[in-house]
Amino acid sequence: MKNNTLAGCLITLIIGTFIVLIFIGLTFWTDRTLDFWCSYFSGHTINVPLWLSALTSIISNGVMLILNIISEIVRLCM
Repeated sequence: MKNNTLAGCLITLIIGTFIVLIFIGLTFWTDRTLDFWCSYFSGHTINVPLWLSALTSIISNGVMLILNIISEIVRLCM
């Protein structure tokens, strides 16, 4: 019984770590995208705060992933 509990905790820890790492990566990618588009439309350099990018990633998780991919493609074409 103790072996199964240890395996369950290990699996939970691995999955939780994976989710946190994915969230951190998405947050930095969202920050880069928001910095680019805000700077592009305003005409001067704008640095969007990281907490705002994290909040945007939390609220619009799946949508932001799609927008980040589309944004990368558009930036490559510019």
